Amino acid sequence: LRDAMLYASGNLDTRRPRGSIVTGSGRLNQDQFNEDDGYRSVYLPVVRDALPESLALFDAADPSIVTGEREETSVPGQALYLMNNPFVIEQSEALAKRLLAEESTSQARFERAFQLCYGRSATKAEITATRGFFSRFVLADASGKDHRLAFTTFCQSLFASAEFRYLN
Repeated sequence: LRDAMLYASGNLDTRRPRGSIVTGSGRLNQDQFNEDDGYRSVYLPVVRDALPESLALFDAADPSIVTGEREETSVPGQALYLMNNPFVIEQSEALAKRLLAEESTSQARFERAFQLCYGRSATKAEITATRGFFSRFVLADASGKDHRLAFTTFCQSLFASAEFRYLN
C-alpha cells in the first residue's frame, strides 16, 4: 500500500538504500522508524516491538515469530490512517501536483489519476461522480483558488478507496 502510494505520486525510489538506521550505534526510538523516505517498504527497518506504523497497522507479519500466513483485517484505525496520516497527505499532494503538471485538462487529469491508482481507465459513472465532486468543491470555496486542494482531496480519496487497498 505504501509503495503503491509512492509510485502513484512519483516519489518511489527503487534504489536500495545505503545502510540502515538499525546498524548505527545508540538507542533508537519509535519515531525514527516512522520517518519516511521514498524507498520501497521492503527496505524499511524492522526491529522487534518497533514496526513502522505503515506496516504495523496494515497486518505486517510479527518479526519476533515465524509466520506462515498473514491475517487480513479491516479496522477503523486503517481508515483513520488513510484520512489523517501526514505521509498519506504528502503523497496525495504529490500526486495532485504531478497530475496538474503532466496533464492540461481536467478530463486528462482524472483519467491519469485512475490509471496511476487503479491501473485502469475511469468509467463514465466515475468521471461523472468526479466532476460532481469538483463542482461541489468549487462552490464550497468562495475564493476559487483551491484548485490544487480539490485535486489533493480527490487523490487522497483514491488512496483511501477499497480498490486501491485490495488487489483483485
